[in-house]
Amino acid sequence: RILSGINPSSTKGLHLGNYLGAVKRFVEMQHDGECFYFVANLHSLNTVFNPKEVAENTNNIFLEYLALDRKSVV
Repeated sequence: RILSGINPSSTKGLHLGNYLGAVKRFVEMQHDGECFYFVANLHSLNTVFNPKEVAENTNNIFLEYLALDRKSVV
């Protein structure tokens, strides 16, 4: 089983660092085992202090996760 998450601290959504550091591997590993990926929104409270912004960032990251599949990542 694979468990990993990402911190939604950016208002711009996923960025190149997220892609290279985590998301590309997430997509690759989805065929290697049972994968559970999550948005670690409580961790973002250390850097983002506006609850509305945390909620928006969490929704943005979640939607971007849904948009990814193995064909969209080269």
